[in-house]
Amino acid sequence: MLLMVPPANAHAVIAPNSSETGEIETYVITVIGEREVPNTKVVLRIPNDFQIISVETIAGWSYETSSTQITWYGKLGLGESIELRFTAKNPTKEGTYKFTIKQYYADGNITEWNFPGTWVEITPEKQQEVLLPIIIGVMAAALFLFFLTKRKK
Repeated sequence: MLLMVPPANAHAVIAPNSSETGEIETYVITVIGEREVPNTKVVLRIPNDFQIISVETIAGWSYETSSTQITWYGKLGLGESIELRFTAKNPTKEGTYKFTIKQYYADGNITEWNFPGTWVEITPEKQQEVLLPIIIGVMAAALFLFFLTKRKK
């Protein structure tokens, strides 16, 4: 998808910037054409612990993949932005994973992005976080019933 309105403070960023261990997640790389000369290639370096499952096809762009990299080829002009999507299986280990995005321009210049906007925080599955309030609620209800029956005696 080619967009003409770049986001505020635009660079190259990844979303979502947090996900859960072992999940299959669709990530979106937003890239902005920031120079007078067109952007002709975008390279995403993916940490080893992620497993690429698929890459979305975009009209006018092609791509190549390896186990740790996706390279998109196309043309992105000044002020234009594009959303490049891929699906991957997250690592089973929690932590901050640093993706690197490189923009290649027709004049040979390269801009590299590796900052918190290109990092993904992988956290444990939220099943535990869901179960804890349920357990607390059941225990509170049991205590309430216990004291209620004690008062009637």
